[in-house]
Amino acid sequence: MSKVLIVDDNRYVRSALRIFLGMSMRLEISGEATDGLEAIAKATELRPDMILMDVAMPKMNGVEAALAIRKMFPEIRIVLFTFYENSVHSGLAKASGVDLVLSKSAGTATLLNSIRVLLEEGAASQPSTQ
Repeated sequence: MSKVLIVDDNRYVRSALRIFLGMSMRLEISGEATDGLEAIAKATELRPDMILMDVAMPKMNGVEAALAIRKMFPEIRIVLFTFYENSVHSGLAKASGVDLVLSKSAGTATLLNSIRVLLEEGAASQPSTQ
């Protein structure tokens, strides 16, 4: 079962994602964080397979946190989940090593499919333990 860290400064968004992902996919929500600094600490502590992270957060934004996490843990899949759909944010996110930028308005089917594809790609790139 894949472990996911949810990072968003809005507790209602975190709660909705926790419930939705827990019911819709075989995912273990290993933790939550409210800002980029906490995301780095939780990633270090929990070593999730994927981080679903907002862009606009206090203390440290999602792009800055993604850059730091990517340097420490290149194997963790990072999805930025944001209301900001402009190309500047997308370009900054890709430059920071984010795997995917999704709009919060894209819909649940898009979110689920994107997470499923990224986790399958991650599993396929891991060495076999047989």
